[in-house]
Amino acid sequence: MSCSASFGDKYTLGNLEIYYTSENISDRLVIATGTYFRENDLILDHPHSIQLTSDETSYLVNIVLERPTEELTPLARINFKLLEDDLREKVFNGMNVNIQLCNANFIVVQTL
Repeated sequence: MSCSASFGDKYTLGNLEIYYTSENISDRLVIATGTYFRENDLILDHPHSIQLTSDETSYLVNIVLERPTEELTPLARINFKLLEDDLREKVFNGMNVNIQLCNANFIVVQTL
């Protein structure tokens, strides 16, 4: 685990950067998320980033979109919802999880 300036601490696994807010997200969740992405072949051939954080009611998985201004296809929305459900079950032990789709600065541009 190492530090990053503005998006939280950073954990890198291959081409996947996982930023996280250490006051809200345990190292266990960060590593489990990285393991999930690796085991499910979700680590891309080029660098990409996600951010783990939380609000009052749920864990938030902020995913940077390659083309944040393009509207998602219906199939992409379904796949993100399936990912959200699977992360809830396999990484976050049934806790409430919401995926938010972001630009490169982790500003939410689309919700599911």
